[in-house]
Amino acid sequence: MGHNVLYKHFCQMKNISLSNSYHLKWRFKESPHICISDNKKRTVINTKTGRILKPTICSYSSGYWIDKKFITLSKINNAVELISNDECCPF
Repeated sequence: MGHNVLYKHFCQMKNISLSNSYHLKWRFKESPHICISDNKKRTVINTKTGRILKPTICSYSSGYWIDKKFITLSKINNAVELISNDECCPF
């Protein structure tokens, strides 16, 4: 009897979904579908899949893998461009 109650509780918890919204400010020049948010953490988001990219370490350098290329944090300023407000609205 106790197992059925736990199973029902587990099934009810499984249907919970969360959503976050980010204000995207920069995008990569070579990969415009990968953007950087304007929050304090500067979250890198793939807008095609909706996934957040995690920073990785490669050869003692930290950075991001973007389209099978590793871009270090020191070179990321040269690889991004500011998203203009005119391009955000398609109408």
